[in-house]
Amino acid sequence: MKCYYHKEIDSLISCKQCEIALCLECRNEEYIEYCHACALDYRNKEYDKTQKSYRKHDWQLSNDKWLRYIGWYEIIGGVVGILTILMVILQFQMLNLVSICLIAGFFFLYILSIVSGVLLLKNKASGTILSVCLQVLQVPQLMIHGITYVFISGASLAIKFVFGSETAIGLNFWILSKFQFSFTFHNTPFLISINIIPLLILVIFHKKKQLLNS
Repeated sequence: MKCYYHKEIDSLISCKQCEIALCLECRNEEYIEYCHACALDYRNKEYDKTQKSYRKHDWQLSNDKWLRYIGWYEIIGGVVGILTILMVILQFQMLNLVSICLIAGFFFLYILSIVSGVLLLKNKASGTILSVCLQVLQVPQLMIHGITYVFISGASLAIKFVFGSETAIGLNFWILSKFQFSFTFHNTPFLISINIIPLLILVIFHKKKQLLNS
């Protein structure tokens, strides 16, 4: 078989990509299985793969750093939450059964926050799953028909929507852990708050999942 470009010269190989016959002069010196045009295309593809690998590695390092921050954030939030509960118990020496059950429930959540933080520092997948569950619980802050629910392990930056005789929108910031679950028969305004901080943490976890899937 003759070379595609030099009809008078016998070919040595066929290009691996376009399959045209090549002589020694027409094959690429760096990528000897390709013609010059296909070698350039192959090199560009390999460069793109390398750049994607570098970007993935850089994001992995950045992501691991953020996971460590989140881990410490959850540990501190859990510890502050437990100290807050102990202060409540010392302040109210007589607690009814319902209050004890509610306090025990929030105490358990703060323990889970500490456990989740430790698992994240160890880069355990179970830490991510547990942390996602805890962050979801911290997104809504509600006051509906006399029922109030607030759970914060760490900090809160919440957009507040109040509906009632007057409708209002506000922004609340809370830097310490906080918990509340109560109900009353008195007429209370309809209030919904969306905590932005756990939403941002959930976005980081989502990015991590996308990275692993890619």
